[in-house]
Amino acid sequence: MWSLAWAVVLIAVHRNPNVPDAVKIAAIVLICLVSFPSDWSSIAVMCPLFLYVHRGSFKRQALDIVLWSFVYATVFFIFLDKPYGVLQMFTFLTIPILSRYNGERGKMKGMKWLFYIYYPAHLVVIGMLRIMLHGNISSIF
Repeated sequence: MWSLAWAVVLIAVHRNPNVPDAVKIAAIVLICLVSFPSDWSSIAVMCPLFLYVHRGSFKRQALDIVLWSFVYATVFFIFLDKPYGVLQMFTFLTIPILSRYNGERGKMKGMKWLFYIYYPAHLVVIGMLRIMLHGNISSIF
């Protein structure tokens, strides 16, 4: 959430016509530095900014997803964890699903609650599996 909150700030700065370009560039650098230690690093700031800039063009937005996912996966593969880097390449699989969105709200009213329940429930299940497999290890390690 930290990086995504900073992405909202960066988009607000970017869309303000009264902000000079030099300040916009400085904001990008500063916000990338602030969000660097968070999940998905500064990629979680830059990708939403590019998606905003290219709104209205799904093809360009799909390329943005490919570009930023590739950057993240490559850095992870080279410097941190090869299997996780390869796993991150599968984020490209979201593009066909996203291409199906027509801009309208879905007709199934219960889907909202399904996802409100599913997301925390699957994290609980994954957490329990981790504890069963590895014991109650600290999340820092």
